[in-house]
Amino acid sequence: GAVVVSGNDAEFNMTGGTIRDNTFNNQYGGTVRIAFGAKFEMNGGAICENETKLPSGGAINNAAVYVEAAANSSFYMKGGQITGNYGDSGGVFIGEPAPSDFSSVATMEMNGGSISGNTADKYGGGIMVCGQARVTVNKGEISGNTAIIGVLANFLCVASRIPSWPKAMIR
Repeated sequence: GAVVVSGNDAEFNMTGGTIRDNTFNNQYGGTVRIAFGAKFEMNGGAICENETKLPSGGAINNAAVYVEAAANSSFYMKGGQITGNYGDSGGVFIGEPAPSDFSSVATMEMNGGSISGNTADKYGGGIMVCGQARVTVNKGEISGNTAIIGVLANFLCVASRIPSWPKAMIR
């Protein structure tokens, strides 16, 4: 990916700027990959118009932001935009398709910003929640995302803890 944040003490704080026009093919992860207990806090800026997919399809789950469950990786979105990205899972993929253990959980908390206009070749154009994952959406907007497979393009939860969204706008 363009940005890889890995390890329990690793943190990435994004308050502005743009991560744009990156192509990430034939690899596991995403444009921004949060792994092995790392933390990503997005307060501003944009992750936009990136492509994360396999040219011939396949089973690798990619997204503009990929948050692994291993060692409890986390993503806090307080502002900014994740928009116009294209890949297997579109905007945000959180969790593990094949869990490495049964105690780690990837977490995402959304308190602002927007996830919009992303396209997924598979599931969850906005946010794909898979396996060992927990998502809480308090504020922000998730809208206008497209998923090729399935009917729920903005938000899809597969075998995960039930997400909550008390004050969010999901269209």
